[in-house]
Amino acid sequence: MLSADQKTGKLTFVERQSSLGKGSRSFDIDPAGKFMVLTNQATNSAIIFKRDQITGMLTPTRQKIDINKPSTVKFVKTD
Repeated sequence: MLSADQKTGKLTFVERQSSLGKGSRSFDIDPAGKFMVLTNQATNSAIIFKRDQITGMLTPTRQKIDINKPSTVKFVKTD
């Protein structure tokens, strides 16, 4: 996790967040900014994290989707 200085854009290391798998491939944040889904290709999983909308920090939800060789995750708006 990184933070960005609002004036200079300089990035600063904050902390590491495990992907809870191997071979992290892709991630996306839901349109409301509350959740992030991350795919782990080597361990055949998609992991759901809760996202703090102010700090951006992630908390594992313990929800896992088993999927064979996931490569890309994308939230799609439906009407």
